[in-house]
Amino acid sequence: MSMRSRGVLAATVTAAFAPLALAQWTVVNLHPAAATRSRAQAVQDGAQAGYSFFSNRERAVVWSGTSGSVVDLHPAAASYSRIYGYAGGDGAGVARLSLDHAAAWLGPAHTFVDLHPAVAFSSVGYGTDGVQQVGIAYLGIPPGGQYHASLWTDTADSWVSLNPGTVASFAYAVQGGQQVGYTDMGAFVQHAALWSGDAGTWVDLHPSTSAYSIAFAVHNGYQAGIAEVAGADHAALWNGTAGSWADLHPPGAAASEASGVWNGVQVGSAMIGTTQHASVWFSSAGSWVDLSTALTGSWGDTEAESVWVDGGTVYIAGWGRNLTASRDEALLWSGPLPGPACDPDVNCDGSVNGFDIEAMEQAVNGDFSNFCQPDADFNHDGAVNGFDVEAVEQGVNGAPCP
Repeated sequence: MSMRSRGVLAATVTAAFAPLALAQWTVVNLHPAAATRSRAQAVQDGAQAGYSFFSNRERAVVWSGTSGSVVDLHPAAASYSRIYGYAGGDGAGVARLSLDHAAAWLGPAHTFVDLHPAVAFSSVGYGTDGVQQVGIAYLGIPPGGQYHASLWTDTADSWVSLNPGTVASFAYAVQGGQQVGYTDMGAFVQHAALWSGDAGTWVDLHPSTSAYSIAFAVHNGYQAGIAEVAGADHAALWNGTAGSWADLHPPGAAASEASGVWNGVQVGSAMIGTTQHASVWFSSAGSWVDLSTALTGSWGDTEAESVWVDGGTVYIAGWGRNLTASRDEALLWSGPLPGPACDPDVNCDGSVNGFDIEAMEQAVNGDFSNFCQPDADFNHDGAVNGFDVEAVEQGVNGAPCP
């Protein structure tokens, strides 16, 4: 995603981490040999998904870590197809069937499902968590219609409008019962938005000092996207409220955006000069890492779209403009998860006390809304359980690092 391209028409999160040397990042070029362009839009569970142009059309594809592993999922009746989101073995995206139709690819066979609501003129799917899908549905006839942020559960008939009564709304990601995107408040003023299953649950995440904001990703209570600061896009991180907004913008960048989030890891891009640089953060502006410099050869714009953490390894899907070949190519970065500094302030409120113990207990039970560090395995034993709570409690009481 280029800067704001998806936008068609008070505690900050500052997790401590050990800096990750750039030399530790590796890159796999996923570009299929027969393709003239490709982009990876999502990564999870060892798979990557996106789209590639070959056999005279753009085609939804999935990979399993190598260029040669590409699988063509293009539905025969479509003039083009793309996957934008992938999780739990399912994909979400779009297929052109006379008009754009929101689409899902479900189960081990990636069975194609047309999600297009009967009441819509057109629709697009942008995200899935393997249980539900989100995107947009255009209701009415252009140009007099309205975009509605939309939620599905595997079928067209399950469609739910998330529009809270604003001029327009978009939904880009879903995870664990939460959906994110933006609402158009009028005059193309975009406000980052959070829902929990229906229009009535809408939460306005918009920072009061910004002219516009958009949320592109959600995971375990964190939301990532952009917020305007002094006329420029700044990568942004939220934790469920407008007041929780944290600015991830790297010093010296002309603009930045966060496109993906997984617990305490965020990915996206930063505009350095006139070129986009694929980027990863670990919950603070100072943690920024320029992923584009891990590439060899001649590259233009690069973008990190999605992130997945498996144990101690961070996987990042995206793409880059190969200047030698004059084409976009799907890319997969991987590197070790930085070990958190030994800091029992796991809720990042600036104090070490019983609230940190409570936040650790909540994280063990699956609620990460008050937990800010990149990894909940506080004692580094390979599991998240009561022993992590005990380790935080000991740290609160002055014990050394586990």
